[in-house]
Amino acid sequence: RVTLVFPAMENFLRIASFTCLLVATQSAVHFKNSLILDEFDINGKDSVSLDDICKANGCKIYVSSIKDADFIGKLSFKAETGEEVKLSDITHKNDDTTREKIPFVVKKGDSVSILNSNENLFCGPIVVYAVSNSAPNFDVAGVYDVLNAHTQEQAARKIVTIMGARPFTVWASSPTDSMEASVFTTGFDIDDAEKCKEVYHSTRGLGIKYGVNGPITTLFFEDEMQMNVDFMEFFETNQDLPSATFISSPGFIGCANAEVYHSSLYESQVNFTLSYDLARSTRLSALLNTDDPLTLQLDGDPEQEKEFTGHIGDDSYTRTGEVFAMELSFLFLMADPDSSFLVQFTDLGASTTRRTMPPTTPTIPSSPHTTSETLQTTTHITTTKSPTTTSGAKESSMAIGLAVLMAMLF
Repeated sequence: RVTLVFPAMENFLRIASFTCLLVATQSAVHFKNSLILDEFDINGKDSVSLDDICKANGCKIYVSSIKDADFIGKLSFKAETGEEVKLSDITHKNDDTTREKIPFVVKKGDSVSILNSNENLFCGPIVVYAVSNSAPNFDVAGVYDVLNAHTQEQAARKIVTIMGARPFTVWASSPTDSMEASVFTTGFDIDDAEKCKEVYHSTRGLGIKYGVNGPITTLFFEDEMQMNVDFMEFFETNQDLPSATFISSPGFIGCANAEVYHSSLYESQVNFTLSYDLARSTRLSALLNTDDPLTLQLDGDPEQEKEFTGHIGDDSYTRTGEVFAMELSFLFLMADPDSSFLVQFTDLGASTTRRTMPPTTPTIPSSPHTTSETLQTTTHITTTKSPTTTSGAKESSMAIGLAVLMAMLF
């Protein structure tokens, strides 16, 4: 399960002031051609400049926040030329036909800042995505806001970016038999040199479904085609093991600079449970940039538990291995707000024989194993609890799972 608490507006001040003790003064996520600001980049400041990204070549700025956020009305863009524009106007501004977000546009050479006139210079949960006019895919990507939940037909978009202040879920499907896509937890402008991680790759014609525990995601489709892209402020609390794609720490971005998006909506404790009615072999591939341990437990047994830490830039950052179990439980207690992890899953199927680890790190296939039942749903996803199994079957899988876990390359 994923434990996420979304506080009411009146609690934002209390939570934000507490989290500010943990988050660095400048917590922005930097890319070569863009910048993602969070609430802590704006909170406590009367003005925040975006010139690093916008002045040289001009830029587009997209904004997403939460429903009924009063503080948004007291934040505004002020460019060197033109009138002051409230962020609330930009947040809810969409194309009537495509529902794509309409950005605030800054001309080349103009200086631009975000002005904050809130009481005590407060700022609540927000995502500000500023993209230079020189960025890759600048004129071909469509950007959407999870607040405008809908099923959107795409006729000629190869790149779709979705942003939201709360964790959310994305579904994509196509009437054709082939819909290959690469998924990143970044904007559309990433450069190869930034070494951002592809969190999921799909070649399935039935569709794509995944949860985003962060502010933004982009789907890079192999071909232009008609497709349905659906998204909403909904984050599954548990998943069927065979259809799991990936899990991540709150605010995970996944690039070589290891920067993390921060939010007062994120809890310091996160729990994930992936289960099924039969024991299955699952390949895990993890990126770990944390001294705060990520704990994995098999089949609810404390004796089948192991903690993992790692650091970007050394061999501990990337881990791979296989487990055999009916249930995988992950616990992450985050003391350092800049800690991060990603765990990807590849279903290897049910088996009655014991699997052993190969002598070298396995290569994750590009095609994830998913179930058609979850992917055929376009507007609502209902996760059902797996049937209860016999204790004998569970004990058998636990014994095998422990043996395999201890043999893992972690």
